[in-house]
Amino acid sequence: MSFCTEAQFEQRYDTRLIAQYSNDANSTTKDSAVVQAALDDADGDVKSAVLRGGIYVASDLTTLDTNDEKLLIRLCATLAMKHLVGRRGRGARALKDDFDWAQETLKLLRDGARVFDVATPLAADEPEVITLTVSEKENLDTMTNTTFFGGVAKTKSIAG
Repeated sequence: MSFCTEAQFEQRYDTRLIAQYSNDANSTTKDSAVVQAALDDADGDVKSAVLRGGIYVASDLTTLDTNDEKLLIRLCATLAMKHLVGRRGRGARALKDDFDWAQETLKLLRDGARVFDVATPLAADEPEVITLTVSEKENLDTMTNTTFFGGVAKTKSIAG
């Protein structure tokens, strides 16, 4: 299921514009398959950004509260329109501000500077601590394993 339905998309963008960019036969009706493909592409853009940030899991995006869901719908609608316009192979200066906003919002979501209100957000950028045993440390052959630092000096055989 898409984060933004065709009906929600049409609430946010003029249906004539959607028809113009989705229908290749110069018709005034939209091509629903093309519109759905653009919406699916927008979903992929959003998932890629928010899951990459490590703050959300996929199920978080389907359980947002009303206000966060509206942001997600707007974001997907804007990205879908970008994909529709992009099909024509020409720029859309009138929509540039919208596209820039969508890209910046994706970046903020990915980086954790802007977040959705989910019940249990994942900790972003929490370091993982790994402890090495003495034998593992000696096998790393680091500078601290030399006799200068009080470690055990190793001799290596070229013959293998």
